[in-house]
Amino acid sequence: ELDIIHLMRSVLKGMGGKDLARRWQTATNALHAVRLSCVTKPEVLERLRGAGGLTLVVDAWKAGGHVADVAHECCGLALMMAPCHVRAVAVAGAADCSLSTWQRFGQDSGRGLLTQCAAEITLLCLPHLPDRPTVLPKLAAESLRALTSVGPMGAVGALLKALSRLASDTKLAPELTSLGVAELSLAVIEDERWGQELVLRRLAAEAYAKPISALAELRQHGPSSPVAPQTPRNPGIPARQLQVPSAQPPLALPQELPEAAITAQAAVATGTEPTFDAVACASALRRRLEAWRARITGKEAAFLNEGDVEPLRFDADFESGSLGPVIRLGPREYEIRLLSDTAGQATYVQWFCFRLRGMTAGEPYTFHLSNLLKPGSLFEEGCQPVLFSKLRKESTGLGWARQGADVAYYPYNDAGKRHCVSFDVSFPFDGDEVFLAHAVPYTHSDLLADLARWPDVPRRPITRSLGGRDILSLSAGADDAPRVVVVARAHPGETHASWVMRGVLEFLLGGSEDAQACQQAMHWLLVPMLNPDGVATGRTRTNLDGVDLNRHHHDDLAPETRGLRATLEDEVRLGQPLAFVDIHSHSRRRGIFAIANGSDADPLVERLAARTRLLDAAGTNRNEVRAQDEGVGRVAAARLGFRYSVTLESSLCARHSSLGEQHLSLEDLVSCGAALCMALLDLARAPPPPAPEGGL
Repeated sequence: ELDIIHLMRSVLKGMGGKDLARRWQTATNALHAVRLSCVTKPEVLERLRGAGGLTLVVDAWKAGGHVADVAHECCGLALMMAPCHVRAVAVAGAADCSLSTWQRFGQDSGRGLLTQCAAEITLLCLPHLPDRPTVLPKLAAESLRALTSVGPMGAVGALLKALSRLASDTKLAPELTSLGVAELSLAVIEDERWGQELVLRRLAAEAYAKPISALAELRQHGPSSPVAPQTPRNPGIPARQLQVPSAQPPLALPQELPEAAITAQAAVATGTEPTFDAVACASALRRRLEAWRARITGKEAAFLNEGDVEPLRFDADFESGSLGPVIRLGPREYEIRLLSDTAGQATYVQWFCFRLRGMTAGEPYTFHLSNLLKPGSLFEEGCQPVLFSKLRKESTGLGWARQGADVAYYPYNDAGKRHCVSFDVSFPFDGDEVFLAHAVPYTHSDLLADLARWPDVPRRPITRSLGGRDILSLSAGADDAPRVVVVARAHPGETHASWVMRGVLEFLLGGSEDAQACQQAMHWLLVPMLNPDGVATGRTRTNLDGVDLNRHHHDDLAPETRGLRATLEDEVRLGQPLAFVDIHSHSRRRGIFAIANGSDADPLVERLAARTRLLDAAGTNRNEVRAQDEGVGRVAAARLGFRYSVTLESSLCARHSSLGEQHLSLEDLVSCGAALCMALLDLARAPPPPAPEGGL
């Protein structure tokens, strides 16, 4: 029931009398009461905003900012107002106050929370200031130096964020380097507490790499020469060491890629495949950053002696292969620049799958897969790529398996805008033929081989792709039953989607009593591979025209989605549309999880969670539909009338952390497909909920 505005004005009038200590303590108590009221009652915060409270907070901050506790309360109040009124906060003078507070208390090891708050306010206001304060780089570096050993974690993170943001300005690279930002960043990674925190490792890597990369590119290209995004940059490496793979034909035929067989991985009992823990991730990141700095700054001369070590031979001339230019950096060290889906554009760079020959067994080879654009990856959380050795398969029966030591993901070049995953591999046999990939491949040929197992199941092409491939659909179940549609591989680089779909196919067409019940309760339409051209040609996200299919389900830009939409419209005409499930894979999140249109799919998500512990039900994204989402599959299907419309995402690497630090296995993915069928059966048997008002 406090009169918040009256209380704020009382602070400015000097509550507490002439005793300065008592006056500022009373002011602190009053400000704290205001802040607590704003935290517990959002309407109080809105009242404060609407009645000129921001000006009162800034005035109190100006008057008492020299007192740490007063500054802390004022800073906290300004931060609460900032998300909705950043410009107003900056214009009101909060930026000047926060900078003054930061300068006054930023190196006080006992005032880490205050430093964190001041840094956050300053960063929020920065875009709305006429000029960036020149003292900011030094201030952030000195504060981080003072707080790295004592924390708290939030303060370390805020200061790293400030340095990373400042480092995005290439003009500041010399100053940040002279301030020792690289050494400070490594100190955070090496710290036994902070190094275990993914967010801090990522921020530290950005603050480390951006200035170093900017300076190296400045030395190499000069201040006015633009850097071509696809041009390898490795001073001192002879041009003859560059291997450029031949252009892959649009309709590349399959050549010797190991066929997708779950038994290839499970033939030998290897137990679970754990991911690396946080300590190992921090150690690998530190090592990779230091080695990269030595290489890019020329402090470590490239050493090549072709007489001692034969070079590896690389190619990707097979279905789903993807390999860019290869540069030999050392006797057993290579940089591989991954390819973009669209030539000349640095978009959609992720999938890799290539073949290696000419290796020596037992010797560690280092690979740097560069040109990646995403600022984060599960490779920085302890995950590994997959490897298939032909000789190992012949001798032990083991097929695809996770492999790679000292795996790290970090900013690499183009002033830290591009990223790299580095890892070491020791090959099991001399002269082997080995395949390395982001995840276990599942090709168009694999799909056709799988479908041949069920020749009597009705199928038809819903359309033909740009490359002339039939996009097949399979149907099963009662014609008069509610309709269920399951689609996979709109994005070709998301191979785990096919393994989940394989679980759907094997369960639903396997003839069990549960499978028969599923077919009696529902009519199923399955589209196992929506983008066969992209899969065949080793793309990450698009079809042959460079179109992201999962952004164009609502228009006619791509024949694949145009054909699917017509098929969905037919399903709606033929019966009651019950569920649409679009299966994808995710490169930055662990586990299996759903993305839904608001809460519409909650009944399906709840039943799937009851059927498999692999689902991270708590991590469901319940996104409100925005204008830019109209082309997403689950949104377009809901518009057509499907009651439960959802995107099912399976991580490309790891189980959810609640299940332990382990990679997802193919068995996990296949079992999830079976669980999806049973969850849909549970849904079909449940009493129908009341019809939603007004639709999506």
